[in-house]
Amino acid sequence: MTINLHKFAILQLLLVQIASSTVFYPNCSIPTQNSDFVSGPDVRSTLDILYGSLITIFLCTWTAQHLCLPPPPKEGTRYLLQICQSVWRKLKWMLVAIIMPEFMVGKALGDFIATYRSSRCEVMQKHARRSNTEWTMTHAFYANMGGVILREGASDQRANPCDSPFPSSALREDQSPSQPTSRTSITTRVLDRYLCRAVGVWSRQHDMWTEDDYLPKYPSSLTSFTLPVAVNSAHLCALISRGLIQQLPSISKIEIQDKSKEDLVVKALTLGQVGWFIIQLAVRKAKHLPCSQLEIAVLGFAICTCITYVLWLRKPKDIKVGTDVSTTHKLTVNDKVKIVWLNHSGFFENSLLGTTGRKPTLAIPNDIINMETTLFYYKEYHTLDGEDLGFIIGAVVFGACHCIAWDFDFPTAVEQTTWKATSIYTVAAMPVLYFSWAFLSWTKLIDKFDGLLRRALSCTTYGLYALCRVFIMVELFRSLAYLPPEAFLATWSASLPHVN
Repeated sequence: MTINLHKFAILQLLLVQIASSTVFYPNCSIPTQNSDFVSGPDVRSTLDILYGSLITIFLCTWTAQHLCLPPPPKEGTRYLLQICQSVWRKLKWMLVAIIMPEFMVGKALGDFIATYRSSRCEVMQKHARRSNTEWTMTHAFYANMGGVILREGASDQRANPCDSPFPSSALREDQSPSQPTSRTSITTRVLDRYLCRAVGVWSRQHDMWTEDDYLPKYPSSLTSFTLPVAVNSAHLCALISRGLIQQLPSISKIEIQDKSKEDLVVKALTLGQVGWFIIQLAVRKAKHLPCSQLEIAVLGFAICTCITYVLWLRKPKDIKVGTDVSTTHKLTVNDKVKIVWLNHSGFFENSLLGTTGRKPTLAIPNDIINMETTLFYYKEYHTLDGEDLGFIIGAVVFGACHCIAWDFDFPTAVEQTTWKATSIYTVAAMPVLYFSWAFLSWTKLIDKFDGLLRRALSCTTYGLYALCRVFIMVELFRSLAYLPPEAFLATWSASLPHVN
């Protein structure tokens, strides 16, 4: 009975607040005579701000998705159900992008580092020449999103060099992809220097995958899988180096691009909407007109989307059927352990559950952490990956955008102070957390507590980070009802083409 009274009291307060709210109706006149052109009103409504912001967020989070290949549908699944499953899969990751836009930046940066390193790998380029095929960043993206399926037995691979329609695309036998030539771009030289150094972390780990006999210990539940399974670029490098497969997948870059379903019109529409939104904010700043906290948050989504677009520029999209590659013999227990080791785990599994291994399946998770993205390594489990660095960058960028609303009008002074505190925390939390991990690893303090200190630090930081994000998301919409009158003045940017 007490709970029902509380619910009734909360509902009554909400109804009283709605009933007591004020609504302003602008009085716009129509032309008194025929006119050749009628301009729009010089005001904007609350719904204009709301709809324009929500549409921009939707376009940013929907078009930025480059999901991995989905698992094959079960036999007898109806076509309508397959469509619903596909839409729900995209909606689910769109919600993740809305709640955690920094995750998309981290995932994109991790994918870029892994694919770039794989495309510059001398082992992969050597076997690409022998297979008379290509191995580019597009191929590495394709493999890391589950486009290569490892099966037992023969597969339809191009064994005859004369059958290849792209014989000139392969590198010469004496050409090394990691040695810069006179025509190598500055960007490539910089990336080679910092990502593909001969004495770097990736090179040392790469030798462990392909040459050393080191095998970590995994429970039999992870290694008791059967083919076929999806393999990534690190798997392919280890498999072909150990003679478990004869050649790389016989698919060209053009064929992968043909399988991709990238909609350039929708992406151009998104970039146009983002451009309009940034122009609108710049014009309002120049005219000293206030904007809403929601629009500032949309700016953060726009910046994160642009970063993701650049990093995923060569990544295929919406591919559903992969390419088969066959084994030369039946996999041994050690071979399966090697596959599990390079399979790694997902971001959410690793962050929330602390797992580092995952049983291979026919699909690669969309939050997978690739082994080729390691930037810092100290013993076992103490690493800094490309996903981590991207997550830090995304969190700092997104949090810094919220700091723009430092002196905005808020419903109460307490909410303004809380906004400042949560904005600062979202900017500083992730860098401080990862630097703390590095310091604790370097000083070996983390080993004395058997991982308890790391888990406690992670849970506390992520928990407070989630609470801050919840407050910010609620305040974005609550503050729309307390905007100053000048926030509803429109500028000439409203006349530019945009979606609203």
